Amino acid sequence: MNAKKVKVGTGKKIDDDLLSSLPDDMLHHIMSLLPARSAASTSILSQRWEKLWLSFPSINLDEINFASRQEFWDCLRSTLANRDLSALQNLCLRIILPGTARFYQDFCKFLNTVLVKSKILKELDIEFSEHLFFVWRQEDLLSERICVLPKKTFHSISHLSVLSLKGCRVKSCPHVNLPSLKTLLMENVILAEEFLEALVNGCPVLDTMSVKYCFGIKKIQICHPTLKNLVIGLRISLESLELNVPCLKSIKLFALVDSEIDGLEEILGPNNSKKIIARNLEALCFKHLTIEPKVLHNVILIFPNLGKLAVKFCEVLDSARLHSQNLTILKITDCVLSDEVDIRVPNLQNIDYLQNPKGAQLDYMAFMHLRSISLDGIYVNFRVIYISNSICPNLVYLRLAFCMNMTQLRVSNDKLESLEVYECGDLECCLIVAPQLLAFSYTGHLVRVARFRASCNLNVMLHLNESEGDDELVEAQFIKVLKESLHNVSMAAARTDIKLSYRCAKSLTMIKDVPIPPMSLIQSLKVVTHTGVMGLQDLLSCSLGISIYCNTISINVSRFMCTLEFQEIKKSSLVHKSNLTRVEDHLVRVEMKGFTGDDEQVDLVKYFVVNAPHMRHLVIWMKRQETRELCNELCRQLLHISGSCDIATHGNYVVFSRNEI
Repeated sequence: MNAKKVKVGTGKKIDDDLLSSLPDDMLHHIMSLLPARSAASTSILSQRWEKLWLSFPSINLDEINFASRQEFWDCLRSTLANRDLSALQNLCLRIILPGTARFYQDFCKFLNTVLVKSKILKELDIEFSEHLFFVWRQEDLLSERICVLPKKTFHSISHLSVLSLKGCRVKSCPHVNLPSLKTLLMENVILAEEFLEALVNGCPVLDTMSVKYCFGIKKIQICHPTLKNLVIGLRISLESLELNVPCLKSIKLFALVDSEIDGLEEILGPNNSKKIIARNLEALCFKHLTIEPKVLHNVILIFPNLGKLAVKFCEVLDSARLHSQNLTILKITDCVLSDEVDIRVPNLQNIDYLQNPKGAQLDYMAFMHLRSISLDGIYVNFRVIYISNSICPNLVYLRLAFCMNMTQLRVSNDKLESLEVYECGDLECCLIVAPQLLAFSYTGHLVRVARFRASCNLNVMLHLNESEGDDELVEAQFIKVLKESLHNVSMAAARTDIKLSYRCAKSLTMIKDVPIPPMSLIQSLKVVTHTGVMGLQDLLSCSLGISIYCNTISINVSRFMCTLEFQEIKKSSLVHKSNLTRVEDHLVRVEMKGFTGDDEQVDLVKYFVVNAPHMRHLVIWMKRQETRELCNELCRQLLHISGSCDIATHGNYVVFSRNEI
């Protein structure tokens, strides 16, 4: 690289190649952000960059990025011959399985050489493609196709802090000495139980340990003074579990999906309690496991400081108890429950509870410290659900989905900020008074909103299903309830997104004819519906007809979206149709996406150009070349109508703009 010389005020000469003037460690960091091949290509820039590459402290090679195994192997040999391995800090290699015995022998020699020459290696990540994930039994493995890592991997690498191994075999090593190792990750690894114990004992400052789906492990015994995070993924049932980890904060215990794992009572039941010493544990997670009735109750006794419990995709047998004074976060989601879990947790702050519809009834819960509630598929004992300050004074988030037997939802809460109601089929009426409410989302059939008070910055999303029945009485009642509900919601909302089914959108034509628009104060309105409900201009007219002071209106029909921006309108104390936001008076900008050039869309473009003299910009997005040509021709035709204007094409969109007349 021939850097130019320039003079500066001091009279000295400096390189204008500012990048090369940076120190080596900073340039190495920049190179680490590049793909391996791009980082290697910097070596041809100059002698300085060649030296930087040869001393680059990171090797990250993935066989999938090479045309053949031979090319990958040539790269490994070139690295061994040319790189300064004494400065190597990070080694990450990913190899595709299966391999040959000869390849594995050569690979182990390469790895041995790297481990001997590298003086300050901090991270070692060796991954063989995870086809082992789908092998259930160790007897089904073809041993000659599995790489056996050298013993040097676990001995006297004094600076190693992170070790990650996947899809390989490790032999027992009599002396494990990894004095700086803090993170140990093993997945789909074949190893002996006694070696796992020796490995843990040989890492005196270990902080995080993950053993996922490893072969040959039926018993786990861990005694460690500094371990804080433990992850265990099972292929088969454990025969025993012994823990003596005074600093442990988190345990995640899970199994392969559809694996035949027995229950947890053998290792976490009352008979094994004395072998589990982890009194400072704060978080526990079960996933894809079978849990006997005594286990949930017993983990509270074993881990007295447990604050967070998550049970996901598990089968909970019979009637389980969960009584705790310290638990603050509880998640029981996507589980198969034989009966409801008996929950008595007075200091709970967050609950996420999903029950299959076949489960028993869930008793009404009153938790004084609760901040978050998420209930899914619950059969509620009380037909009227009342969320008040006296019951949940600290509640911030509430989600109710597929809840049965609930006909009324009454919320009177001063701290609630987010409310979601999703497909609660028995619900008939809502009454909501929540002055701090910022987000309200409702999906389902139309319900009566008798009262709605919320923050002035409230955002509302309504996804309304069609009315049931075709007679005029049902239709009239539907329209009446829709108008009342929209009016009550819009009194508080700053923005409303409405997603309507066919019949709901059809009913908008009736709403637009009422003297007082139901959403008179809404500032932003979005209507999403299906193709064929009504014409685009009719849908736009209906949207304008349900709000007066809108700054933004968006209509979405299938994949076509049209967004209109209006000048701010001075609010009048008299809310009446005569004050209606009109295209010809206030429209300033239009943006269309998904433009295909059909007749209806073309007519809409012409309508805006002809009837909106204050419109400054019309932006049309499209994908196909022929559509872009059609759009350009359309805009040229409109030049004769609109007078002075500009047409600009930028890739996939066309901008039609003009000066205000």
